[in-house]
Amino acid sequence: MRIRRLIRPRRRHARRTGERAVTTWGARLHVLTAIIALAVVLAACSEPEWRTSDIRGQFPALQFRLTGESGSVITEDDMAGRIVLLFFGYTSCPDVCPGTLARLSRVMQRLTPAQREDTRVLFVSVDPRRDSPQRLARYTSAFGEGFIGLTAGTGRLRELAARYYTTFSYGEPDAEGNYPVSHNGSVFVFDRDGTARLRITANDAGGVPSDSVEAITADLQRLLASG
Repeated sequence: MRIRRLIRPRRRHARRTGERAVTTWGARLHVLTAIIALAVVLAACSEPEWRTSDIRGQFPALQFRLTGESGSVITEDDMAGRIVLLFFGYTSCPDVCPGTLARLSRVMQRLTPAQREDTRVLFVSVDPRRDSPQRLARYTSAFGEGFIGLTAGTGRLRELAARYYTTFSYGEPDAEGNYPVSHNGSVFVFDRDGTARLRITANDAGGVPSDSVEAITADLQRLLASG
């Protein structure tokens, strides 16, 4: 009987020692997990904020098939390896379009020649009835190199606009046949891989404050430097 009494406490002691070991390891695991989580948060916080609107993961990749200024078909493959700024408008636009493109032209002038070569501004006309490829070529040439006019049939244009969660509509024509076109004033920016990264407001229409030339330039240079 005495032997049994001596052995049993040893078994309880071994069991308790094992339980303490498991508890200690579990505590260490929780601490390690907390450290890793903190490191991830700090790494995310260390990345500076974009000065324009960050839309990464919110919009689909660059994809289109449109008619260029020479009458030939242009797709996203022709823009591969470049930063692309996509803007919907029309050449008869009285304010938003010329104001936006003029601001983007000032941005392009601030880039180095190599950076300008790696950047394209695609002006997609949603008014194919009036904006022929030749008219688009004359219009975009006023803003400098790197600006390309594109258009297509109304159906394809609506599909492209819907892809980027925007739309356009035509107003009633006046006595001379002129009519306004309502469209979104945002500029969508895609990186070299065609991923949607930024949304720029480059005009003050509708009371929405526009992004400054300095902010747009800084964000484009950052994208260009990212490779």
